[in-house]
Amino acid sequence: MTSIISDRSYKHILANDIFPEEQKGCTRNSYGCKDQLLINKAIIEDCKRKKKNLSVAWIDYRKAYDSIPHSWILKTMSIYKFNNKLINFMEKSMKSWNTTMYLNHARGLITTDKISIKQGIFQGDSLSPLFCLAVVSLRSDIKASGYGYKMNRNGVPISNLFYMDDLKLYASNDDQQQGELRIVKQFSDDIKMSSGLKKCAKASFKKGKLV
Repeated sequence: MTSIISDRSYKHILANDIFPEEQKGCTRNSYGCKDQLLINKAIIEDCKRKKKNLSVAWIDYRKAYDSIPHSWILKTMSIYKFNNKLINFMEKSMKSWNTTMYLNHARGLITTDKISIKQGIFQGDSLSPLFCLAVVSLRSDIKASGYGYKMNRNGVPISNLFYMDDLKLYASNDDQQQGELRIVKQFSDDIKMSSGLKKCAKASFKKGKLV
């Protein structure tokens, strides 16, 4: 069932060009993570070769799939004009999502009551495009700031790259990077998602050298 929903959702996303080019996690017929690595390599090489300033940050969401509110998934489906029947089906379906845990031990089996899934989607499930959809507006907020790294003087700033829930930010200096991080923090707080700080990092290049 979720495969059917996912396929129809992806067709709608593709037909309306909803996913930004910065998101490669759910993009079919692309090299996904390899594309992002090549872009990242080009940015770093450009910075070093031209002796420019660059600030980068890696953002890792903590339990991203488990944390995304159902209400926000449904809201984004509405914002991007998904079929109302599909939205209504998802809303009713989410209310019945549950799991049961079993523990085998020497004296037998312990079984929990049904545990309701009140937020998040199942990691590895076909519904992953809906998670990517839920963070599209973050990309728009970052891009609207005008922050980013320019490889050419008149070029378009590159401000972020997404792979599913992994985000990398690019800025021309530390002040811009702080601005980008504030945008990410505000968005994350609004949808009740937090960062796994142990997996987050940032770096600054001054005149092409890592400082």
